[in-house]
Amino acid sequence: MKRNLNIFLLLFLLLLCLPATIAAAFSDVKSSDWFAADVGDMTAEGLICGYPDGTFRPGRTITAAEFVSIVGRCGGLEPAASSSSHWAAGTMQAALEAGWYDWDELPPTGEKYDLPLPRQLAVNILMRALLPDKTGDYVTESAKMADFSALDGRYYNKVLAAYSCGVVAGDDQGRFNPKSGLTRAEACTIIRRAQVLSGQETPAIAAPTAAGRKGECPSPPKASLTSTATMTPMTV
Repeated sequence: MKRNLNIFLLLFLLLLCLPATIAAAFSDVKSSDWFAADVGDMTAEGLICGYPDGTFRPGRTITAAEFVSIVGRCGGLEPAASSSSHWAAGTMQAALEAGWYDWDELPPTGEKYDLPLPRQLAVNILMRALLPDKTGDYVTESAKMADFSALDGRYYNKVLAAYSCGVVAGDDQGRFNPKSGLTRAEACTIIRRAQVLSGQETPAIAAPTAAGRKGECPSPPKASLTSTATMTPMTV
């Protein structure tokens, strides 16, 4: 009886410490943030590591290279040979060769790698990479999107599939905002959902440490940052 009580107390103390551990991973992520659990889990699994200064910058718009790199780690994607000197060139080339996106969407010449990734393309990449067999009924799922008419036709199948399995659900106005960017917090949340659904919660490729990722997390201009205090839970 005493032994069982001790085990119970130990588990209780571990649960109490968990939020603090998540918050301690990054100086700008609090345990009360709506994205904290997803960021904490992905950090623990080596999928993300933030910036060398100890921040995660959840309100910063995620770039194409950052998003594809995280998804690549989830899917165990090995970098391919590339003539580009960009830090993510190998992963981007491998993703292109794997069919996660098309040449015109993110050319291997790299000019779009550091630009914000539109939501419709981000979801398309995510579904192709981790949940390629998921589908969604056109009539049922399109009715959930108040701005469905803004979605480009080439992304119908994967975005509707993402709605169907709960990877995305739109904002509080029922809008998907297909051509807007994703914050890093939003991106981690939908990647985590797809990762769990795909059963790939243990990464095949560990993320390098922040100190070793020269150029992967460049300091953004102040204008691109959004205070986490103004962020609301986003289902993208």
